[in-house]
Amino acid sequence: MGQVQPQARNAVAQATRVFSTAAPKDVLLIDVRPEDEAKQYGILKNTIRVECSIMNDPEAVADQAIDDGRIPEDKSKPIIVYCKSGGRAGRLAKELQSRGYMISAVGGYADFAEEYGLE
Repeated sequence: MGQVQPQARNAVAQATRVFSTAAPKDVLLIDVRPEDEAKQYGILKNTIRVECSIMNDPEAVADQAIDDGRIPEDKSKPIIVYCKSGGRAGRLAKELQSRGYMISAVGGYADFAEEYGLE
């Protein structure tokens, strides 16, 4: 089980309460891990892949993902951003939140695997 970064613990706890009644289709799942890491550890069902490593500029990554349609311009859908443990996901989540997106949780894939299932 991945460990959730301290800054994400409250968001994950809140998401567990909020999304225990929400259908997975009502949530946008974004995986920021590189493809090889995602395949090695598991990918949540219906996930959008938006790679954002520590070396990437989250602003540029968000711009590209919005421009190419991976992240919708509609900001009303709750978003969960995840990686292995939550650190890299937090960088993109902070950028998306600054643009008005509703970030509901940030964490590691294992924190959400039971709720959303693995591919």
